[in-house]
Amino acid sequence: MPAITFHCPHCAANLKIRDDQITSSPVPCPDCRKPMLVTRDEFGNVAAAAPSPPGSSGKPAKSQKPPVAGKTVGAAPAKSPAPPIVREEPAEEPPQAQPPWKRLSRTATLWIGAAATGLVAILVASILLWPRGSKSDSHTAETGDTNLATATVSDKNSPVASGRVAQKNQAADAAQQVPKPPSVAERLGALGRRIAQYRVKKEHFPTAALGRDGLPPSERLSWLAELVAHVLQPERPAPAWSESWRSQRNERFVRQRIPEFLNPSIEQLTGPENYPTTHFAGVAGVGADAAELPVDHPRAGIFGNHRSTRMEDIRDGASNTLMVVGVTGDFGSWAAAGKPTVRAFTREPYINGPDEIGTGSPDRMMVLKADGSVQEFSAKTDPRILRRMAAMSDGLPLDPKVPGEPGDKSRRTPSLDQLTALIAKIQPATPATSSTEGAAKATGPPGARAPIAAAKPAAKKSAVPPAAPAPKVDVSTALAQRVIRFEHNKPAPMRDVLNVLEELLTVPIRGDRHEIPDLDDLMQTPVSLELDNTTVSAILEAVLAPARLTYQVQRDAIQLHRLGPAAGRASSP
Repeated sequence: MPAITFHCPHCAANLKIRDDQITSSPVPCPDCRKPMLVTRDEFGNVAAAAPSPPGSSGKPAKSQKPPVAGKTVGAAPAKSPAPPIVREEPAEEPPQAQPPWKRLSRTATLWIGAAATGLVAILVASILLWPRGSKSDSHTAETGDTNLATATVSDKNSPVASGRVAQKNQAADAAQQVPKPPSVAERLGALGRRIAQYRVKKEHFPTAALGRDGLPPSERLSWLAELVAHVLQPERPAPAWSESWRSQRNERFVRQRIPEFLNPSIEQLTGPENYPTTHFAGVAGVGADAAELPVDHPRAGIFGNHRSTRMEDIRDGASNTLMVVGVTGDFGSWAAAGKPTVRAFTREPYINGPDEIGTGSPDRMMVLKADGSVQEFSAKTDPRILRRMAAMSDGLPLDPKVPGEPGDKSRRTPSLDQLTALIAKIQPATPATSSTEGAAKATGPPGARAPIAAAKPAAKKSAVPPAAPAPKVDVSTALAQRVIRFEHNKPAPMRDVLNVLEELLTVPIRGDRHEIPDLDDLMQTPVSLELDNTTVSAILEAVLAPARLTYQVQRDAIQLHRLGPAAGRASSP
């Protein structure tokens, strides 16, 4: 039986119904859900009209329950199914580029009367998957039915739409609330604030190795352990400071993972013994023995095994002194003193070099300075600047054009064990009568006054004596000086021993960096000697031997050379 086409009196949607399904009862429009009365006139034409309101002269319409909020639009009622009125679908898909008034008149071909279960599933899928009002008109034209899209989009004020909007807002808020991982600079800055809190409490910086004297520094608790006990976790039980960090009493303390001690750019979180590690270390200074130097040594840094540095000890200025650097290797427990938590600048290059100092970048590194600020250095930075910043009291400016190295200008009293026997003066004494006799010859007999013009050159000549011939004799005499015993069991950098020898010889010991490019590295070679009944020249040879260096006596200096057949070293006296 053919279907009859008519229009909804409310939304003007094109609808279809079979002739045998026309009833006298109002039926809902499948688009707008408003009731309408479908009738046939005396000429057989079918038309739909709104039912008469209650109390009118017309036949009262059956009451229609309004749709319940939250229920699926278009669900079949529990009573006898309504006549299968459907929207009329055009025979072929209209072109996309149509005027808006034509798109508003198109309908879909959804049949409702076949099966209530299938209809519910189709409408639920349409509600969940249909594009929302934010889509453009062109997208609606692609779907092929504007009325269907309008019917399935819920009102913004409805519970369903409000719930979806709330879920979207919650998801957006959750995405915004996800904390970003901290950067290396932020971790260093936070560590600087922790150190400042400790310094306010204790009035000094933490000690690199804290514990009893009989315990080796590598077994003592570190300065990071002090931060944890006094600043980060002051309410928890303190560790046993007099015991090793490996002891059973300290096991719970050292097994903690402290996020503030970790660099987000480095993946390794434990050391070789599976203890939680740290990616930051305090700066001990310049040289392999920097952590053992006293606080006033020109190569000493802020962190030392036997010193507690105060702010007034940093004579180069807190903004010019390195305090904490990142480490990229040789990891260990954050609670262990020694190399896992303290590093010195010993060999170039300093960024990602043999000392394993860096913060994860191949050509740059971030550092924390003593004033709490964070600074970035490039791998192209002059290494002399980094050495001078690692030493807190070397007295050298941060200008590479100014010559000098930390410790070069130090003039300390010889106190090393191996030089206690060198008590005799190297330079021979000048007879006391020589200056008197010379003065008498210059001034003439007593009572005679020399002219002023003649007196000035004489005073100038005596004030600045010619120094050319003296060093040649003095160097040879100094090298021949006998020493009863030379003993030094603790290894010390070669530079320290040569500095003391310079003071005793009164002439410089120098090397040419064009001839020996790695001279600075060789000066850090550890020296440990024990000699009996020897000479200063033999001591000098023994000091230079580990670095394969020799020396040559010049008129006013001792020149260093690489060990070889063409060195031209003067023979030992």
